[in-house]
Amino acid sequence: MLNISVKTVEFHRAKVMEELDLHSVAELTRYAVSEGLVSL
Repeated sequence: MLNISVKTVEFHRAKVMEELDLHSVAELTRYAVSEGLVSL
């Protein structure tokens, strides 16, 4: 849909996690839900 590579997504996800001091995808998901960025 966005026409970007998996590596691009992984790179940006890692940068966001570093900036937010999160250490797993689960923590990132929890953060996104708590901030109302996504819903379950």
